[in-house]
Amino acid sequence: MALARFTTYVARDRSRPRETIKGYGWRLLAANNRDVARSARLFGDVDECLVAVAELRRQFDRSVPVALRIGRSEWSWRLRVDDVDVAVSSRSYQRRLQCTAACGLFLELVSQAVIADDTIIIPPRSETADGAPSATAHPAG
Repeated sequence: MALARFTTYVARDRSRPRETIKGYGWRLLAANNRDVARSARLFGDVDECLVAVAELRRQFDRSVPVALRIGRSEWSWRLRVDDVDVAVSSRSYQRRLQCTAACGLFLELVSQAVIADDTIIIPPRSETADGAPSATAHPAG
């Protein structure tokens, strides 16, 4: 039976020669292999990513989910601890309801997800791991 899992990844900067490494991040995959969330920032190495996952779990009861409007018609969510983003949605949603449901799935999976022992290389996203386009925050609950 497949389980939700945290994986680590290498983020590369394709704008630089030889696609230099920008950093390392974690992502949470659902049992069906869909990317649910990613770390809100990049880290110096894989070990720092694993420490960040442990911290996310340790501080989970203090976390606050926030739905964000991106532009006029898209939504995204973030999980914050002490006003610092620790996790971000891996995609945007057309409706706030879909965004809130996806955040709820992440909240359910965090405690039960296993930690995968592989690191993959993924292409850079159009937005950086530590920031999204300007957004308006709304409580996600």
